[in-house]
Amino acid sequence: LAGKTTEDWSLTHLHPLLMRSQWKDLLECVATLSQLKRPNMIHEALSNRDDREATALHTAAWKAPPKLARLIMDLIPYEERKQYLLSVDSDGNTPLHLACANLDELADFIIIKHVLVMAPEALEMGNNSDDSPLHLLVCSPCFRRGADFAVDTAAEDVTTCLSYTSRTSRI
Repeated sequence: LAGKTTEDWSLTHLHPLLMRSQWKDLLECVATLSQLKRPNMIHEALSNRDDREATALHTAAWKAPPKLARLIMDLIPYEERKQYLLSVDSDGNTPLHLACANLDELADFIIIKHVLVMAPEALEMGNNSDDSPLHLLVCSPCFRRGADFAVDTAAEDVTTCLSYTSRTSRI
């Protein structure tokens, strides 16, 4: 632990909680981090990478409830958000790739909204399989689950927004 308390270590290692879907514990950890006002500890918690080179934001985009993904995004200092939104894991996925691939009826689109405002270039980034976030979106549970009109409508709205932004927001 090299000079850190056990509590410090657990606060800066969010991946075990994310991977085990321990949402209540993760919520408490994120709330504690936001109250501590210790930028170095927050940076360490957010920049730690797992064995797939994913950050906490990648994993939250992939599998966490929307409220937790939003809280993790809120922990990232505004001036650093673009860096986190454009970071890639070992498969070349950005948090946007993972959010689009796993979009479902619970999504609140927080990561997508931040990308559209802060890092629109992520819309066209291909992962190691050369899939863009839009490719992954049309393969997501939203599109595969045709019986749920609300999910399909939300997915179509996001697709339209991503497609339009991709065509009009060249950097």
